[in-house]
Amino acid sequence: MKPDLDSMLSLMPENPLEETLTKGKAGQLPVDECVRAVLDSPLYVPSKKAVQDNGDDFVPLVLKKDTGEEFIAAFTSLSRVNTVSDRAKFCVRLLARLLPI
Repeated sequence: MKPDLDSMLSLMPENPLEETLTKGKAGQLPVDECVRAVLDSPLYVPSKKAVQDNGDDFVPLVLKKDTGEEFIAAFTSLSRVNTVSDRAKFCVRLLARLLPI
């Protein structure tokens, strides 16, 4: 089942990061504060293969928008990963700040 991105964005916040993003979406917080919160909070990235301790075998789930644009699925709460568990059985917890850009 394809996740509905609009409905996912309108869910009740489950953690401080989601509370911050909800306030940011409503215009109650500046964008830079929202970006800092994302960088400092754990993100959950589904993987199609079991990931080794050293990161080997990580195969992120790639989703496609209606426009054809592709992106890597990343969630702000572990429970939200269940929306794609039929397509990726594994998950990696990481901090965005630590990703090489």
